[in-house]
Amino acid sequence: MSAGFRSSVLASAEVWFGAGELDRLGNFLTRHSVRSCLLLTGAGSYRRSGAADRLRKALTGIRVWHWRPVPPNPPAGFVAAAASALRGSGTDAVLAVGGGSVLDAGKLVAALAGQPGPPEEYLDGTRPLADVHRPLLVLVPTTGGSGSEATSIAVTTVDGRRSSLRHRLLGADLAVVDPELTWSAPAALTASCGMDVLCHAVESYWSVASTPQSRAHAAAAIPLVVDHLVPACTRPSAREALCRAALSAGRAIEITQTTAAHALSYALTTDFGVAHGHACGVFLGAVFEHNAAVTPGDTNDARGAAFVRARIGELQELLGVRTPREARVRLDGLVAATGLRTRLADLGVRAADLPRLVDAATHSPRLAGNPRRLGRAALLDLVTRLR
Repeated sequence: MSAGFRSSVLASAEVWFGAGELDRLGNFLTRHSVRSCLLLTGAGSYRRSGAADRLRKALTGIRVWHWRPVPPNPPAGFVAAAASALRGSGTDAVLAVGGGSVLDAGKLVAALAGQPGPPEEYLDGTRPLADVHRPLLVLVPTTGGSGSEATSIAVTTVDGRRSSLRHRLLGADLAVVDPELTWSAPAALTASCGMDVLCHAVESYWSVASTPQSRAHAAAAIPLVVDHLVPACTRPSAREALCRAALSAGRAIEITQTTAAHALSYALTTDFGVAHGHACGVFLGAVFEHNAAVTPGDTNDARGAAFVRARIGELQELLGVRTPREARVRLDGLVAATGLRTRLADLGVRAADLPRLVDAATHSPRLAGNPRRLGRAALLDLVTRLR
């Protein structure tokens, strides 16, 4: 453990939501006697969002070490280098300001800085994270999508494949969700992030690990995305709803994690460069229709096929449709209405590439959370129909 770190995870994480909330950050840092800070940001969103100007006063008098830019789907090497540099520095806080990749990188860097072994061994799963002290962790999203600010899960890319870690140290001490920071985000980014929110909520709702609490969080998010995603792409003032939905959906997947749509999305992102939320959205409608046909013989949920079908029925109500087919049309239509492509062929996927998508999905632990089993043959059929 690095002796210089004075802070550990607070007993109860704080979440600030609303326009102008970022302007209060200075008081929080003062309250926790922060004198030095590692700041992680993306390539341009930190300034474009207005966060740089608004944080200038909050960071006055604090020694700031600005580590940038965080690459999309942060590679393990980048995370390990930042964590290694932070070790022994005595830095009081890690402040991550940006999209989901930046927030995940901040979470990992903070957690890894105090670990006794090399960072690479935790990122590749060789060693489990130890419950050690770490710097104070503050997360500030500039997109309404990942929900990373509400979870103790972080994703990195190891040897070209997405890998996730889960530990209490990856949870924020403070999350500042200020919708004004999303106003400058491009329409395509807003669309992709909004689809990520919807996938989080829907997948969490039908997950084999769902609870009444997780379903309540997911149910709060779904109508917000359905009603506001398309207008939010061109009207920044509509993005507050997406930020609220992202927070609720993040709380849902903190309990359940995600399922098949996410499992299928990973290779589409890493191998074909499709933005994460967009990639998840491509598969969501098809997975919905698949799950709706669950039977006692292929259910993956210990509570039984009738339980799964009841949850699917509730999801249809939340989506404002009456049948699984209508749900698929609604979900696919949302993707298309934002201007995002919905066919795998249009995203550069050839017929010969489909087994690669299936292989990645079958190796993902997210598949185990899906309420209806999806074997290799079913997965191949699903992606073939989407091409």
